[in-house]
This record gives sequence, C-alpha cells and structure tokens, in this order.
Amino acid sequence: MEQGIVAIISCYNARPEYLKTQIDSILAQSIPVTVFVRDDGSTHQETLDALRHYEHDDRVTVTLGKNVGFERGFMEALRLAPPARYYAFCDQDDKWLPEHAQYAYEQLEARQGADESTPLLYCSGFYDCDDSLCASEQQSERPYLITFENSLAEVAFPGMVMVLNNALRDLLLLADASQIPGHDWLAYVVATGTGTVIHDGRRTVLKRRHETNVSAGTLTGPRLLVFRIRTFLFGDYLKRLRTMYGECSRRYGHLLKPDDKRILQQFALPNSLGKALRKLTWPKRYRATIGDELGLRFMILLGRL
Repeated sequence: MEQGIVAIISCYNARPEYLKTQIDSILAQSIPVTVFVRDDGSTHQETLDALRHYEHDDRVTVTLGKNVGFERGFMEALRLAPPARYYAFCDQDDKWLPEHAQYAYEQLEARQGADESTPLLYCSGFYDCDDSLCASEQQSERPYLITFENSLAEVAFPGMVMVLNNALRDLLLLADASQIPGHDWLAYVVATGTGTVIHDGRRTVLKRRHETNVSAGTLTGPRLLVFRIRTFLFGDYLKRLRTMYGECSRRYGHLLKPDDKRILQQFALPNSLGKALRKLTWPKRYRATIGDELGLRFMILLGRL
C-alpha cells in the first residue's frame, strides 16, 4: 500500500540518543509519516540496539545492510524503501519540527496536482544548532540562485531538508551511485535540469553540528578558507564532481534543454582547454554571490573544474 511520505534514513554507527531523537520527531509529525531505516553495516552495538527499540512499531521499517558508504547507502535506502507518494531524506542525528512533513506535503501536492510525471524537489529551511540541538542566535539568510548552472557549482540545499516525488526518485535510481559525491547533490542537479525545485524558506529542521559531522557549513573565516584550499586546490573532490557530471550527461542528457545539456557536457570529463574557455565565458551565473562566482571562475581558469 502506498504511503503519503516515507522518511528515509541511512545510518552508520549513529549515537543512539541522536538516532532516537530523529526517529521520534518523525513519528510525532502533524501528519502521518512512516520511517524506513537502512543500517549501513554499523559495528557499534548501541546503534543496533537503538534500532531494535522500534521493532514492534509498524510505522518503522529497519533493514540491515552491508557497509557500502555514504553515497551508495542513501541510494540503496531510496531503492529499497516501500512505495510512497513522496520520499524525505533524513540525517541520523537531526530533528524534524512537527510541521516539516505537512509543509512539504502541501507544497508538493499543490505543485504536482494530477500530473505526476514532472520531477519535484521540495526544500525547507533549517536551524543551525549545537550538539544539544540549541539553535544559534545568529541564523544567517543566504542568497539562492536555483538554476541548472548553480546545480553544477554547488548543492544549494542539504539533503536533510529534501522531499521528492516518485518521478524524481525514479530518475535518481537510474544513476550509478558510485559515480556521485552525494544523493543530495544528484537530486539537486536532476531536479533543476528536468523538473522543479520548490524552495520553502520556513525553517522546519534542526541541524545538529558536532565533532563528527564537520563540513564547510560549520566553518567560517580563515578555517573556511583553509578548507576550500585543501579541498578544491589539492584534493580530488572536483574530479569526483566531473565524474558525476559525466554520469548525469549519460543518464539524463536527453531530458535537458539544449543549453543545459551543452554546459553539462563542458563540465564532464575529460577536461580540456576548449571546455575551460567555454565554461569561463558562459554568460549565466553559477553562484549567487559575486565572491563565490569569481572564486569558481578562478578554479575553472586553473583547470581544476
């Protein structure tokens, strides 16, 4: 039987108190939501015990899998999840506010209507919180540029605020998960290229920041600069992105508008001087702010992207 919204969690060695907080917040939504958890081969018994806590709750389904890593784990969970009208991505250590599912469902229903063939991706806002889920006093409002070009330069929304329809789910499952840097980035690329992104600025998720989930989103000032230099100048992250672009070109190129297909091919491997020049002189913006735009064009000039 098809559910309304299924919340999908791919967990690995999750702290039990964090995992329970997340699952309980999903079960306490203002509309019914079921939970599908795929454990990615956790070695910590505490994680498995926490999942066992829900074995008699028919709203929660747990499957234990082999360790395949973050990217493949989420895509495998999406593939295995029971039939639903919509699918919500969840991190293992965050918390949904009570209206998250309701807002997503209402917005998606209003946009989808009777036509279920258009890929839809809903993205809410979120609160940056500390380890105890206390929101910081300063919650910055970042600018957004929701375009296909932007999807090639960044994933504008973190996966834990994303809810998608069946049309987008079916497209995502066409991709080889080993060729992508993350399920959320793939969802953003495919949705901007083939469907619609619904941005809801209402903050409905508490994002827990702690020592084991440090990312660019937790850094500021000099630490952020060091992170970017290490990642984009000396790491292989940008090569992984070009691998994803190639995968997207193969799987979804025939669904894109001519200009979107053309710029996607320029970002895919192999890189070349001609491609660099075309990317460098592309007339549309990649990033929402001038500083980020100049930084990205500089990376193109250096041949890194």
